[in-house]
Order: sequence, then C-alpha cells, then structure tokens
Amino acid sequence: MICNLSPDTRSSLERGKTKIKIETCWRDGPRGGDWEEAFFGNLMSSQTYRSGTDLVTTIFAIPGLDGLSRANKNKMYKSISVKDVVNELAQEVASKSNGSVTCDQKNCQGIEGKIGEEGWGATGECKNSLNRLSYQYGFSWSITDKQFRATGDKTKGNKVTTIQDPELIDINPRFSGNLQWVTGISWTCQYNAALLPHDGIRFKSSIPENNQRYGDTYKIIEVTHDIDSHSSQSFITSGSAYAIPMG
Repeated sequence: MICNLSPDTRSSLERGKTKIKIETCWRDGPRGGDWEEAFFGNLMSSQTYRSGTDLVTTIFAIPGLDGLSRANKNKMYKSISVKDVVNELAQEVASKSNGSVTCDQKNCQGIEGKIGEEGWGATGECKNSLNRLSYQYGFSWSITDKQFRATGDKTKGNKVTTIQDPELIDINPRFSGNLQWVTGISWTCQYNAALLPHDGIRFKSSIPENNQRYGDTYKIIEVTHDIDSHSSQSFITSGSAYAIPMG
C-alpha cells in the first residue's frame, strides 16, 4: 500500500502491465541518504481508496510478468544437462520480457543432473516447465532484482549477507511436520533491500547462546519487506531460511 500518489501516477496505474519500481531510502542510520530499489516488476492490478485524509493505493505486481506470461517452449531434450535446459527456458522468458528480465548463466548455480536418451519434454508455458524440472531435480528459481536466478537446494546464491546487532531484531527456529523438527529459522531485522531469495545469510548476536544456536550459514527461502514511511517501527525485513552444508 502506498499513500497519496499524484493524480498522474494513479492514472498511469490504470494501464495493464505497467512497469513498477519502488525505491526506498533511510533518512537516518548507516545507509542514510542512499536510495535502494525495493521492487521492480509488472503491474497486475491496483485499487485506490480514501482512509481519513489519505488516498491509499494497493498495488499487486509480479517481477517479470511480461516474460512469464508470454514465454512458451515446446521441445524434447535428450542427452543434455539440466542446467542447460534451465538456462534455455530462462533465456526464452527474458526474450519475451520487454527488457524487464535478464538471464546470465552465473545466476544458475548448483543445478545437478542430466537428461538421458529417454528425453524430457518442455510443453507450454516456460514457467510451468521450470516448475516441473525444479521438483524433479531439486532446485528453486525466481525473478528478483530484474534477474532470473536458480540455485540447487544445497547451494547458496552469489553472496552471503551477515546480519548482526543492532540490525538484528529477532530470530527463532522454524518447525515443520507432526514431530516439529527444526527445519530452519525465521528472522526479523531492520529493512535491508540486499536480502534476496537464494542468497546466503549469517547472524551474529550479542547473546552467546544465539551464536551457538544459529551459527550456520542459511539459504534464504522467502523475504518480506514491511516499509511504512509514516512509522519508523515498520521499516523492517523478515524472512525464513534453512541451513545449508557449507563453511
């Protein structure tokens, strides 16, 4: 939700698949004055309503929507690495994205496996073919920061970010299943646009017990930015991650 957009901006949101870029800036603190891109994608819908003296606009947008909705591939692959198939499907998405998505092989990491002579067929929308491949061969993919990114389940992305006090607000174990096994962590910290899915994250706390308990390197699964220019208490990043076997 964004408050009090200009009439011209609200009018532009009425056009379908409009490109949306949201930038944020810390007024105070270590990154004060530096504008950071919080989101870039294509508009799906918007709605504006009045709340007191404010005009509040709700925006629903998806990164790379142009490419994801238009890219199709019908092809049988044989005797080829899974990584090469992923890259070809990703290139197709990028080619249909009107410049809103780029694809570079360096952003496809840790994808293992090879398609043999029995073959594997891509049919219809590339995003559905990528989903089928990811389930079968153990990797995840997304479009973040205008880039197609894919990493194997046991591989971090291009960078590891360390979050420490006072930036770190809260950290807790993440449980799953009937037996409530610890499968990862969830955290909250001060807003940090550099945290992206697939990348690595580490934590350093002033509490020794937390360093012992959460001393691993984790792979980010999901990130949520809560940005409210009307309240310093709602300028945070939260997310979840799981431990990966690396040094």
